[in-house]
Amino acid sequence: MVGFNNLNLTVWQSPKRINTIEGQSVNINCSFTFNSTTELLKVKWLKNNTEVDKPVHYNISALRSQNFNSRTVSQTSVLRLPSVQLKDSGTYYCKVWHDVPVLREKISEQGTELRVGKFKPVVNFTIVTSPAPAKPFAVTVMGASALGLVLMTTCITAVLCITYKRE
Repeated sequence: MVGFNNLNLTVWQSPKRINTIEGQSVNINCSFTFNSTTELLKVKWLKNNTEVDKPVHYNISALRSQNFNSRTVSQTSVLRLPSVQLKDSGTYYCKVWHDVPVLREKISEQGTELRVGKFKPVVNFTIVTSPAPAKPFAVTVMGASALGLVLMTTCITAVLCITYKRE
């Protein structure tokens, strides 16, 4: 294939680190850009240098047609890990390669570190507050004050009535 020796391939991953708990779903992205006449690229995921999944094949002709026949093609492969467990902890790398006519490969320099912790149930407490009952002393003072005001008003009214009646 013409131009394969000039394969300009760039590979990167995101995110750099994932901290999660058991049972959660995790996605790791492997993005690659290349400029070549290559017709087929493969992506493989590794965890601690052990193959995780079957390689995914990318038909470059189809990708070029989506990119208006540009020689430069960009693509992202996603490793989906549903319901992770403690054993899924490790460092994940994506490897992009072409093996015809000559093996050429590139592994992302920065892997993704996955840390899975044990699930810890969260106990939620709801504190319900109600208004504090009135203190007896306060009620007594307020009641006595109100009664005193009513008596004083009554006395003043009586004095005024008596005074005006004499005139």
